[in-house]
Amino acid sequence: MDTNATGVLLELKGISLAKTAEGVLEVDKSSSGREVNTNDTAIVIRTAARQQFVIEFPYGMRVRLNAQSTLRYPLTQGDSTHVFIEGEELIDIPSQLFGGVMVIQTDNGKISSDYGKFELASYAQFTRAAVSHGEVCFRSEIKQKAAASMFG
Repeated sequence: MDTNATGVLLELKGISLAKTAEGVLEVDKSSSGREVNTNDTAIVIRTAARQQFVIEFPYGMRVRLNAQSTLRYPLTQGDSTHVFIEGEELIDIPSQLFGGVMVIQTDNGKISSDYGKFELASYAQFTRAAVSHGEVCFRSEIKQKAAASMFG
C-alpha cells in the first residue's frame, strides 16, 4: 500500500477502505457503485517492520495494528464485526458509539467485546490480552486443537 496515498484505496463487495490525511484507515460500507468484482473474501492489512496503522471501523471502533502484524476483515459481516488478527494490536471500542459485538479470531482463540480498551498479542503459540477497561471474553481453542490432532 502506498503510504502517501489518501482517499478511497479499495472498494470490494460493498466495503470501502479509505485513508484519511491523518493516516487512519477507515473501513466502511461502500455506496459508490464502483466496487471491483473479485473472488477475494477479505481485506487483508499487513504492517512491515517499524510500521503501524490505525484502522477505524463503523461505530468508532479502532484497532492500532503494530509492526509486523496482520488484520483480516471478511467482506461478509453479520450483526457483529469479525476480524482475524495475528501480531500485536491495541483495540478501542467506545461503548457509547458501538452497536454490536467485536469478535476477534486468533490462531488459538476467540475474543469478544462490546466495549473497552485492551492490548492483544496473538501468535501461533499464544494469545494474551491486557484489559485497560471494559469487558473482554476470551475462549481458548488450544485444547480442542490438541484433542483433534490426538484423535484425528
